[in-house]
Amino acid sequence: AKFQNSRAASLLPANKAVREVWQDASLDWRHSVIGLLVDRVVIHPGHPGSHLWNGYRFNPETIAINWKA
Repeated sequence: AKFQNSRAASLLPANKAVREVWQDASLDWRHSVIGLLVDRVVIHPGHPGSHLWNGYRFNPETIAINWKA
């Protein structure tokens, strides 16, 4: 895992923002980059029937991302 994370860090573009290369990047690369940046994603309890998103009940306010320091 440490090898994969250091490999992903070396693959980060030096002259472009991650946002610019994200769309064309492989799923494995995206997974590695997220592993470098995110410690944990917490989904808090929501209120049934509050929001519909593409036919699913979803409230982005119930999502908390714990970033790595």
